Amino acid sequence: MDWLSTDSYSLALEDYRIVQRFSLAVLYYATNCPTSWSNWTFNGNNSNSASSWLSSSLECEWRGCERGECYAECSRNEVVDSVSLSGIDGDNHQYGGLSSKIPREIGLLSSLEDLRLLLNNLEDTIPTEIG
Repeated sequence: MDWLSTDSYSLALEDYRIVQRFSLAVLYYATNCPTSWSNWTFNGNNSNSASSWLSSSLECEWRGCERGECYAECSRNEVVDSVSLSGIDGDNHQYGGLSSKIPREIGLLSSLEDLRLLLNNLEDTIPTEIG
């Protein structure tokens, strides 16, 4: 996880924030997330309301895909409680682009209440660490 160990923003955070950034980064890499997520912009620009996935910003502001729902959100105290990496189902039946397995590290998001992974090409079962 070179990204996390060399990101000065991440290294200055409290432990729980480092853990949730790690968990989201593992989810990103383990499911073969599209590389476009790392430089994605919101509404065609880098607005203050959204940041690229894995960026040096609050995880609660991370967004990922141009189509569908791709975000991490927090409802209190900067703790991630909702993650959506869903594609959309329209005339084109476009998918979110995820494949492989959901990593067990998703269980490190101890306050996760909502996980949306619809319309992807994921395999295997949901890790028992989620709960």
